[in-house]
Amino acid sequence: MRRSSSNPTGIYRSLMLLVASVFLMLLYHGVWSAEPAKKIVLIGGPASVGAAIGEHDFSDGIRLLKQFLDASPDTRGVKVVAYPDGWPTEGSALEGASTLVFYFAGLESHPLNDAAHRAQFIRLLHEGAGVIALHQASTAGARHSYRSGALVGWGALWNG
Repeated sequence: MRRSSSNPTGIYRSLMLLVASVFLMLLYHGVWSAEPAKKIVLIGGPASVGAAIGEHDFSDGIRLLKQFLDASPDTRGVKVVAYPDGWPTEGSALEGASTLVFYFAGLESHPLNDAAHRAQFIRLLHEGAGVIALHQASTAGARHSYRSGALVGWGALWNG
């Protein structure tokens, strides 16, 4: 049964879970690294086809998450950048990212299906970046296999 788009309670509850996830990641990073997190990159995507108004609206979720993080005293000194409509087009956008937050539909439209995006992602993992994959952002299409190297854990999620 679909939720009514006139009842925003479910949307706000979901967004609060997103915020809590990011804060937990920041806490984890701060505990285990010598330096605090400095840059969080939020990457969204278009709303799911066929979703009701306000449901599966990933770009709006990224915009709201950025607003929440920017307003939080817990993220002072942290640069939060958002790409609500998809993977950033400028090559330097992800440089220095300590945390990536993915929030999109995934499957065949997953950004890591693109070899250049995947190379950037692997480089960031090797540099120690953390990753939060929300909703279907952890699922890629069945025709893709990432079961080796830096993406072995992701491959298990995507193709398991």
